[in-house]
Amino acid sequence: MNEDSPPPIKLTEYTLPRDNVPSWKAYRLKLFIPVAALILIIVAIAAVNYYSVSDEEQVRRVVKESQMYESLVLYSNPTAFDENNLRKYWIDEPNVGDVDFIKVRNGVKNLVSKNVYYGKESKCEKFDFVSVDVNETKDFAVVKTIEKWFVAKYQTDGTLIENKTIGPYSITYHLRKVKGNWLIEKSSTARAGG
Repeated sequence: MNEDSPPPIKLTEYTLPRDNVPSWKAYRLKLFIPVAALILIIVAIAAVNYYSVSDEEQVRRVVKESQMYESLVLYSNPTAFDENNLRKYWIDEPNVGDVDFIKVRNGVKNLVSKNVYYGKESKCEKFDFVSVDVNETKDFAVVKTIEKWFVAKYQTDGTLIENKTIGPYSITYHLRKVKGNWLIEKSSTARAGG
């Protein structure tokens, strides 16, 4: 080495100042927060899509539950009729004569006036959905089914009147969404006691 030459530089003497370079921990923390937020958003969207029930599924449920309720619960004990229970499945429009709400009510009245009820052996033998069409604005639906029912009718004294198989036959239901709930407006099905 020449005396005029500068001394050799040791690399350890020249390091970058620590306050200008983020530490790995700080970098991970800055990266963690947006990644965690993104993951939470994705999980929330997936959960909403997975657990939310589509309009079509709601329409199917209302149609099937209403018919099971009407034929196997309501008509099996028509004297215990509570009109408020009908509002769970049917639109109550007292000024419109062609709605199912009124037809179901009249079916119950017919059974009571004739002292008739459906026996516990009455059952739905077939309930197949042919189509479920919900309109673009998601406030009206048309449903077509194929149904077959076995009905046992009794007098209130317990005397069997008849055992009858009805169907298979095609039914069309018209539903409307009212205050967020799908309700049956009218259908082509016959009612009890008629």
